[in-house]
Amino acid sequence: MKTRSFTLFLLAIIVVIAGCVGQGGGGGGAGTCGSNPGGANEVHVTEFSPSFNEFETGEEMDLVFSIKNSGSLQATGVNYYLFGLSRPEWTILPSVGPIVGSNLEPPDPSSNIGGDEESVEWQITHTTPRGVVVPYTMEARTYFSYTTTSENNIKIATDNYIKSLPKEQQNGFKNGLGITTSIPSRGPLTVSVQSDKKIFKTVPVSIDIDITIEDRGGGTVSDALPPAGKPNVIPIVSVSSPGRAITCTSSLTSVKLIGGKKVLHCDLPVSGLSNIGWESIPVSIGMNYIYYVGQCTTVNVIPPT
Repeated sequence: MKTRSFTLFLLAIIVVIAGCVGQGGGGGGAGTCGSNPGGANEVHVTEFSPSFNEFETGEEMDLVFSIKNSGSLQATGVNYYLFGLSRPEWTILPSVGPIVGSNLEPPDPSSNIGGDEESVEWQITHTTPRGVVVPYTMEARTYFSYTTTSENNIKIATDNYIKSLPKEQQNGFKNGLGITTSIPSRGPLTVSVQSDKKIFKTVPVSIDIDITIEDRGGGTVSDALPPAGKPNVIPIVSVSSPGRAITCTSSLTSVKLIGGKKVLHCDLPVSGLSNIGWESIPVSIGMNYIYYVGQCTTVNVIPPT
């Protein structure tokens, strides 16, 4: 396990933080504090805390945000953002984001090595006295890139072929038909493939397959980094089988998850069988996407004494 920390020292140039609306996007309603800290077995937030919960206008305060990769994949393209503070009341150092982080390796159980950890630190200052105590809520997020793949095989046969087998072999052969997964999906998005049909009278034939994508990572998938990114949208899903043109009833671009889930209904054409009466057909599913986890915290700003 490697632990990294970016301590962001006071700079000569103060960068004014853009408002949560202007720098928003990326999903989840930036500034709304719908915290998605990530699952314990994925990349997740371990800390987001101010140096104190109450401070005066004009004072500087530190914010520490820490994450850990406890998942099964490397998290690449790591970027940090801070949302929820509006101009011209606040300054922030070094910036609202993106602050570029490091690739985070997953745990290595064989060597008893934990996943990588990383921390960033912001210095914020409230600049505009209000005359009363005012609570401010802010959200820190880390965005990173993932690739999820799933390799499956659909074994089908004709009814005549099964009947041609010795009776004592028929049930065992039929039990081996259907879908098997050779390489299961990993990462916050999981993939499962289903098909009810596995025995056919003749070919050519079309096989209906359902591909279920679920977000189980405890964060939010996005199609891009802020400010353009849309939450719960996978930019593109690839569904392929060598030598066959799989078609799906819905678009495979900008795939929207509803309630953290999407079922793709697809058609796999089979014009012939490479074996005499049966075949095992490979089906691959792939996704490249942005994922983020975040957490909120609230501080009280009091008038200067």
